[in-house]
Formats: sequence, structure tokens, C-alpha cells
Amino acid sequence: MMRKLLLFLNLILLVGCSSEDPDPSILLNDSKTTYQVGFRADETVELEFTSTTSWIIAKVPEGLNISMTSGKKGTHKLVVKTTAANSTNETKKHTFTITGAYDDKQDQKTITIEQISAFTMDKTSYKIDAEGGKIDVVFIYNGDEPYSGSNLPPLGLLYDTDNGPVMIGTDDNDTKSAPELGKTRSIKLVWSIPVRKNPSKETRSCSLWIALMNSENSNSMDDVVATTTEFVFVQTGTDYEEREVDYTNDGKVSILQTHTKGQGIPVVLTGDGFLDSHIAAGTFDDVMKMAYKYLFSVEPMKSLKEYFDVYSVTAVSKENYFTANSETAFSLRFSSESTEIKGDRNRIMSYVQKVEGLSPDQSDETAHFKYYNTLVIVIANTDRYAGTCEVQMSTPMSGVSTGFSVAYVPMAVAINHQGIGMEDLLHHEAIGHGFGKLDDEYSYVESGRISEDELKDLEKQYNLQAYLNTDVKSDVKQTHWAHLAADAHYKAENLGAYEGGHTYYKGVYRPTGNSIMNDNTGGFNAPCRELIYKRAMMIANGGKFTYKYEDFLDFDKPTWSTYGNTRSESPWQESKKHNLPPLARPRVIYGD
Repeated sequence: MMRKLLLFLNLILLVGCSSEDPDPSILLNDSKTTYQVGFRADETVELEFTSTTSWIIAKVPEGLNISMTSGKKGTHKLVVKTTAANSTNETKKHTFTITGAYDDKQDQKTITIEQISAFTMDKTSYKIDAEGGKIDVVFIYNGDEPYSGSNLPPLGLLYDTDNGPVMIGTDDNDTKSAPELGKTRSIKLVWSIPVRKNPSKETRSCSLWIALMNSENSNSMDDVVATTTEFVFVQTGTDYEEREVDYTNDGKVSILQTHTKGQGIPVVLTGDGFLDSHIAAGTFDDVMKMAYKYLFSVEPMKSLKEYFDVYSVTAVSKENYFTANSETAFSLRFSSESTEIKGDRNRIMSYVQKVEGLSPDQSDETAHFKYYNTLVIVIANTDRYAGTCEVQMSTPMSGVSTGFSVAYVPMAVAINHQGIGMEDLLHHEAIGHGFGKLDDEYSYVESGRISEDELKDLEKQYNLQAYLNTDVKSDVKQTHWAHLAADAHYKAENLGAYEGGHTYYKGVYRPTGNSIMNDNTGGFNAPCRELIYKRAMMIANGGKFTYKYEDFLDFDKPTWSTYGNTRSESPWQESKKHNLPPLARPRVIYGD
């Protein structure tokens, strides 16, 4: 009996040892790792591969839609599509990685989709004198097929609503000519664009785009297929003469408000694209006062106003338009393919240091604390729908997120942007992202489900006590706002776990159907108000603060009637108020 048992055990051991772990292998059927596609949306690549193990695409790049992002071993076909036309000035490279893994072994294949640009331009800035005339704009159209001269593409001209209608002429002499027709897909074109006489002494500018249209008869923005990158016409004023820029008032600090409660919460307002003449005429100061007004035009900021110190710092720009080469105080640059804005953050923070009591010097503990918790709002002198916030996420204090923020907010005129203007952009970018460290509550179908890499990053942000107005849990009783959802005081807000947030359509949840952090309309919902209140109390108390829910309820009482059942339409219901593109995601800066 013993001998038979030993033989049986040996057999098991031998069988167990003969089984080897599979070596992960991703085999591309045509061995290609780079594919070139056209400039349009929905350009498609079909990619077939075989995997010996389970596989995953951890991160789908912005600009692509991939039919499946994970699977088991076997042969699979991926359908990869571009989500938008390439309206930049260069080829876009969309890269993703297919990873097959088993235990600690893995094999990876990186795929690159090169999407050509619809147009290319050598020059993006043109200057003309006050008398006006015609400007020849030279550009190359990278078409879908070779052109022989008889099938020129249907083109249209777009320009901004600020100076465009009064600056760009509409006479019949606008011409599209083709001096270099050939047998290739690329064709060189010249468009002669008339510019009207400038009756003002002020230099003026206009942003333009040449657009590929669906047909010759197209006259709607819905018919735009792709555009050139932005280019700018700059026209001098009458009696224009080159002169030195007057920087006398540059860096001047004005106090707009001093706190009457707590130790003071610093907000610094400044601007970009404001000329010395704007400073002298009082335009800059008027805009700063407008931003100051908007800062406290919504709850909970209205009720927190007495805790804040608000300053404006004058910044003089040499030019008042924004291109890749324009000379402005903070070098703001607007993306040609999204609503993102970038600026020279180091220079901006140097202007913040001009305010007494704000310093990065650690020897002054109070000035250092306030400096690294300052909200900076940079107003861009342009009527564009755009906005971005740079958000520092540092070690929490008293259980509350810390860090400075720089919000970029254009002087968008609401009537030109479906009712969304500078006030709404400031609420979303500056108060929401910048001060409250709030997450975007919007999403769009193309973004699909949040990836594993993004989930890890989001959890990191949650651990820093930021972005707590979204959650990855679908059960409202387990969310960051569960206590509020269970409170009868907030019944009217219909708090729940609505799928879609952090820009992703699946896998992230938001507290209400709509809010400022979703559609830039509807007010801050209760979870957002609570987070803004916490940050205000933490900073106003020098970092030493003990949160009590009862104190917040008492503070938040005014909103119960404002957002209660007496309203004919709840601001939280899920309804889209406009079809504008989403504002760019915040750029996160980690570190103390």
C-alpha cells in the first residue's frame, strides 16, 4: 500500500513539473508597427495579431478609438479609428501599446498611427498697415487624391468674432489660385484675403482659419471637415509709429479686498495681452475688477468672501494678440485643436511674489504657506472659448488638499459662445479646478472607459484629497459624498452616482446630472461646495483646521432655498445647455 501511494505521488510531481508557464508573445500578422492615415476623422486601420496569453491596451491615446482594449489568448482584429480631423500644422502621432503578460513575464508591441495634417503653412502671422489691402496667404492642402487642376477642394474662410467682421473684407476679388498643381495629393494654394482700412489709432488683430468644407455650397460650421492651424493678421492703427513700450506700471500691485475673517486667503489677478495703452486708459483695471466681481458671484464663494485677500498685479504686453510668436507678458498660447491654454508659469509666479506677504522663502512660514496656496487667475485679452488650470497637488494639511493654482481665463463674451462667457469660465477653471481642486464632471463617448493607468493616477489624486467630487464606485453609499446623499437637506439636488466623469464615459461617477464642473452651468453641487468650504477654512486658519460636518451644514443653509424644490427647473438635472467643446483637463503638478 505504501509503495503504491509513493508511486502515485511521484506521478503527480512528474506531471506537475512537465507543465511550463506560457511565454507571452504578441505576433503582428503583417509585422507593421507604423501606419499612415489621412487627415479626416474616422480614418481606419485594421490590425490583426495573435497573442499566446491574455492581453491589454492599458491606455488609449486621445484622438483614437480602438474597438477592443483587452482579450484572451488567440487571434484578434482591432479596428482603430481617428476621432477627429488633424487641423494642426504637422503630422499627429497616436501611439498605443499591446501588452501580453503572464506572471512576471510580458511581451509588448507598440503601434503608431501617423495622421497627416489637412493643411500645412509656413507662415502664421501677417502684418499690414492701416490702409489695408490684400494679404496673400500661402498654404498646402494634403488631399485625399491627386489633383490635376479641375477638382480643387471646397474651401471656406473662418475668423474670430472679435475683430473679424470689421477687419476682413468680403469683396469678389477673394481668390484661391493654385500656382503649383501636380499629380500628388499635396497641392500648394494661395488665397488673397482683403483687409479693410483701420480707422482707429489702435493696432488690431484677427485670428483666421482656412477650412475644408463638405461642398462648395456649405456655409455652416457643421460642414467644416478640417482647418488650417490658426493664423493671425495684425494691422497697425492710423498715425502708427514704432515706439518704446511703456513698462512704468508693470508689476504694480493693487489691493481689491482685504479679509475681515480668518488669516486671509490670497487670490492674485493679472492679465495677458494688455498693451501699455490699455493700462493707461484703465482698461486693465476694469477687467481685473470684473474678474473680482465674478469670483464672488456664485455660492459658496459669495458666503466665503470675507475670508479672502484679493490683489491685482499689472502686466504690460508688447502685443495684444496670441500666436506662436506673439510677445505678451506671460506668453499665453492657445491650442489650435482644443480649448487648452498654456503660459509661462514661472514668470507668472514671479509677479505673484510682488505682492507683500506672499513668498516662496521658507524662512517666513506664513508668507510661504500663503504663497503655496495662492489662486492665480490670468485673464487673456481675447474673446475665445477656452480655459485651462494648472493645479498643484501637495501633501494634505488637516485632511484638506494643498497647493497653488494658475487658471487661464479668456474674456469670452457669452453672447458669442452660446451663453457661456468669462464669468462661467472663471467659475469652472479658477474656483472649481483652481481653488476647490475639483475634478471635471463631464465626459464624452469617444473617451470610452477609464484605463488602468488613469485609474491609478486618479486614486493618487484622491489620496491627496483632490478631485473628490468624482468617484470610481458606482454605489452612491460608498462614494466620497455618501454622507451628503443620505442627508435630507440635499434631497432636492438628487445626489447619486451618475456614470461619466473625469472626462471618461465609463468607469467614473459624478454626484449630479449637471453642475458647473460638467456643463459650466447650474451652480456648484453640494459635494463641490463642501470641498471649496474645506479648502477655504483650512487656508484661512493657517493649515490648522478641524472639519465638522455640522459647521458646514450651518454655513451651507442659504443654498437650501436657492437650490430647493421651489425652482421650476433644477440646476442639477442632466441636460446639455450648449454644444461647445469641453474645456481642457487641468495640468496637474505634483510636489510640495
